[in-house]
Amino acid sequence: MKVLWFSLAIVFSDQLLKHLIRTRLLLGETVSVAGDFFRLSYVENPGMAFGIHPGNKLIFTLLTLVIIAGLLAYFFQIRKEALHQRLPLAIILGGAAGNLIDRIFFGIWFQMDGWFQGRVVDYLDFDFFDIDFAGIYMTRWPVFNLADVAVISGVLLMIFFMNRGAQEEEDSENQPAA
Repeated sequence: MKVLWFSLAIVFSDQLLKHLIRTRLLLGETVSVAGDFFRLSYVENPGMAFGIHPGNKLIFTLLTLVIIAGLLAYFFQIRKEALHQRLPLAIILGGAAGNLIDRIFFGIWFQMDGWFQGRVVDYLDFDFFDIDFAGIYMTRWPVFNLADVAVISGVLLMIFFMNRGAQEEEDSENQPAA
């Protein structure tokens, strides 16, 4: 269960960075870090990742809360498994919890909305490449935050380790019997 400290570090770092952005930049303000490639841009996202609007915010937030509870229960079940099985889940939990805190409390803390009606603070603004796919055209990547990075990184690590585990299992099955 020590790996959950990693989740807490992600939540703390995410909330600290969001607080610094919110108190040092004006909503909509952008500061160049590395030319036009990397900027800090203060955006309040009322939806989910990449500005997708999930419909009813209360239901979406409660569903996220249920998913996090399920992930914690699953984490408890695999607590004695190898680190490479637990770490990606801990990273996902930290990121999901960071954004969930914004969705639950943001509106109350800043006297803007009610409970479970908050907005997620996004600030990482990169110009990776233009996207022109299925009628979607973007000249910049959507603004995101550390919690989003954690969720995506955790999922990618999970996929990587699942594929690695499947390959190792296949290799051991193909070994000649001694």
